[in-house]
Amino acid sequence: MFRGMSAHFVRSDVGCRTLNLRPTSYGTPMTKFELRVYQAVLTIPFGQTRTYKWVAKKIGCTGASRAVGQALKRNPYPLIIPCHRVLNCDNSLGGYSGGLRKKMLLLDLEKKISLCMASKK
Repeated sequence: MFRGMSAHFVRSDVGCRTLNLRPTSYGTPMTKFELRVYQAVLTIPFGQTRTYKWVAKKIGCTGASRAVGQALKRNPYPLIIPCHRVLNCDNSLGGYSGGLRKKMLLLDLEKKISLCMASKK
């Protein structure tokens, strides 16, 4: 049985860190579906995006794109579980609990950082 989630962080100055997250969403237990959605979103690489449809397919619920969006709307850890990386199937922004302007800013920032890091390799 799933007891929590772990988010892994890698920083060059401190190495790899793991953060264990409590499986609650705004004080109520998360559903198994929400947990699977959040775990799938944690696999999206920094600086990249996926679609709600991709997340639904990844968790084995191919027709659940809207339910994925609703689960991400309830994401209790938006700074850790990067729901801003999930877009509509036409690559439009979709929704974001912090507002679409912030979602666009986060995506642009990650893209710039990724390009900068790639150019230093």
